[in-house]
Amino acid sequence: MSVSAAPAALPADVTALIERHGRCVHWLGEPGEGDAERQRDIDWGMCQSCPGTDANLAALKKKYRGQTSVMNALQALDERVEPMGREEAKRFCATTRKPEWAK
Repeated sequence: MSVSAAPAALPADVTALIERHGRCVHWLGEPGEGDAERQRDIDWGMCQSCPGTDANLAALKKKYRGQTSVMNALQALDERVEPMGREEAKRFCATTRKPEWAK
């Protein structure tokens, strides 16, 4: 009787990016129009998860370019998910407050 090996787990840095990327995409898809409090929550969520994801994805693709299973996981992510440029994001996120539910 043979036991087939489970697929290798992804490296921690790749798993962390996949999770953060997913949170970013989630916040980007949340509706907040007409509800100022909800929009502030969405803005805070975006500021916590989106900045740096595009650059981090590119760096990990370079780092793991020879590892097929890792590259397959990374290829599934959108390469351009950040909603604004780095400097604009810094300015925007500097004025975003942490909502009550996240304290």
